Order: sequence, then C-alpha cells, then structure tokens
Amino acid sequence: MHRRMVLLFVFGLAVSVWAADPFAGMWKLNLAKSKFGSGEPPKGIAFKVEAQENGLKIVTDGVNSQGQPMHQELSPKYDGREYPLKSSDGESGITVIFKRINAHTHEVVIKQGGTQVQIMREVVSSDGKTWTRTVNGSDNIMVFDKQ
Repeated sequence: MHRRMVLLFVFGLAVSVWAADPFAGMWKLNLAKSKFGSGEPPKGIAFKVEAQENGLKIVTDGVNSQGQPMHQELSPKYDGREYPLKSSDGESGITVIFKRINAHTHEVVIKQGGTQVQIMREVVSSDGKTWTRTVNGSDNIMVFDKQ
C-alpha cells in the first residue's frame, strides 16, 4: 500500500509540474509591443501551448503578412532532437529543436532541409503574462500576451 501511495504522489507531482509550465496557455501576438525590423509583420497570431512530459504541444493559427490564413502544429520535447513542423502553407522540411534554459526560458533552433536557418530565444515573464520571442541576428522581437 505504501508503494502505491508513493507512486500516486510522484505521478501527481509530475502532472502538477507539467501543468505549471509557464509556457502553457493561450497566447496572442501584441503587434503594438512587437518590433519587426525587417519584412512585413503578420496580421495576427494566436497559439495554444499544452505542457507535455519533457516538452510542449503547440498549435498556432493566424494570418500572415499577405492576409492568408496559416496553421501550424508542433510537439517538441526538450531533448535536443529535431521535431517536424506541420504547416498549412505547404512548407516542408522544417524541423525545430527546443532547449530549456530554465523554467521561463528556452532556445529554439529552426532548420530547413537540415540547415540551420534561425535561432530564437523565448522568455515568459515572471508573472506569466508576457512571452517575448527574440530572433537572433535580426531586429525582430515578438511579444505575446497570455489570454
């Protein structure tokens, strides 16, 4: 009986840790707070993030800079491996690697056709209300508000 209680406690603790992931939730792009140094900004982006064991499930919907709808799905783990990005715009060969820096920060490496094309640093504020995405090597900073 004691062993069963310990297992239930450990499982409950793990679930509460996953649920407490600061990246989890609904997020919406705040165009007024974002900065796009190059290129046209998207018309809007919203995404839902669910915490999973050692990773995330991310579903993104939005409208790109040309006014076309977009949909993306990604289920990366924080294990250094490449995970495919499923996208409605027909782009293929895009993979993503997530690296957890700390509870509120992760680094995202984007590859296309096996070649690294972008690195982003993403940080959720300590109050959990703001997600800031900084694209390395550019002036692009995207700010998302928790819904």
